[in-house]
Amino acid sequence: TLVVPEGAAAHLRRLTQVRERALRARTMMLNQLQHLIFVIFPEFLSIMNNISTKTAAYLLNHHGVPESIVELGLYSLNQVMKKVSRGKLGRQRAEQLFEGAKNSVGIGEGKQSIILEIEHLNVMIAEEGRFIASLEKQMLCYLQQIPYSACLLSIKGLGVVTVAGLIGE
Repeated sequence: TLVVPEGAAAHLRRLTQVRERALRARTMMLNQLQHLIFVIFPEFLSIMNNISTKTAAYLLNHHGVPESIVELGLYSLNQVMKKVSRGKLGRQRAEQLFEGAKNSVGIGEGKQSIILEIEHLNVMIAEEGRFIASLEKQMLCYLQQIPYSACLLSIKGLGVVTVAGLIGE
């Protein structure tokens, strides 16, 4: 038997589906971004580990090429990384990134076009992240209209997205 959700449950189903598509789109963009960074500054990927962190995104937006990091200088790079990461990344990581930038094996030709694409991808990734967050807020609003959702949300390990998916399906 086909179950067609109604009311808030129908909205939750649609929001869950839209969120899944948005997550796939963001993942595709992150993969593209990683490829482009690998071409112009491969050391960045091995030093920063995860390009989806706020610190990595900030550095890519403001100092996405090795020359920019070298020009910034070790002291300033360290200060920027400490500030943006809220103290999680310290001098050691800044030194690694600075040395990686000085000795980078990334390509030099056509770099400006790649930088333009990286900037565009960063904007799109941030926008997709905001969209996903807004979908999750809407999920919470619809969950509040369903009396038993509070019981499900009280179960350890079940969050808004999981409960929205369960009720929507």
